[in-house]
Amino acid sequence: QTLVRGGNVLMPIVPCGASIDVIHALGSHLPSAGLSHVPLYLVSRAGHGILGYLEILAEWVNAQRRARVYLPESPFLHNDMMASNRLQVVSDVWELNAKRYTEPCVVLAGHPSLRF
Repeated sequence: QTLVRGGNVLMPIVPCGASIDVIHALGSHLPSAGLSHVPLYLVSRAGHGILGYLEILAEWVNAQRRARVYLPESPFLHNDMMASNRLQVVSDVWELNAKRYTEPCVVLAGHPSLRF
């Protein structure tokens, strides 16, 4: 409802494997809800590294994605989202501001003080 009304969503996350699941869930849900124009911003110094590890550590993903690793297309939705600018990874909020983020948007941000 917040995004439909033009508001922004801030999701506190810990940049790890679970955050990738959140990105994939939002990447699948937003277009089906008519919100394909809403970008996701991952604010994390480790964001690019985490996404890069998925490409080389495919044996740790679920069976459905693991089966798609050997196909020419990427088994990971985040690659398509980054190519279409639906997902942008920035290292800090200053970089996010410099990119002139668009609204409404979803910002996934973590901080070392977050606890499970």
